[in-house]
Amino acid sequence: MNDPSFGPRAENERVGGGGITAPKTDGLAIASMVLGIVSIPTLALCVGFIVGIVGAVLGLVSMSRIKKSGGSLGGRGQAIAGISCSFTTIGLTVLYLVGVLISYLT
Repeated sequence: MNDPSFGPRAENERVGGGGITAPKTDGLAIASMVLGIVSIPTLALCVGFIVGIVGAVLGLVSMSRIKKSGGSLGGRGQAIAGISCSFTTIGLTVLYLVGVLISYLT
């Protein structure tokens, strides 16, 4: 009955083993993903291009930080998602501008 796992615990006493914790997600990766996703629907408002550029830059910086952290930072997938969505928006904007330019020249 003197099992230490039962009964009241001190506030600073840990319960369970010291397992492996997940790496902290880089905030820039989250911001890149959010801006990349937001850039697609805001493309029609002519704001998506700027949002896409910011999202791509944040994603690339985040990927560099994650790589240099040696595993202490996570969020690589979120950074990739942000970069992908952002470059999609940038590409669509370029295609749109080329189409507009061609229509004015012909």
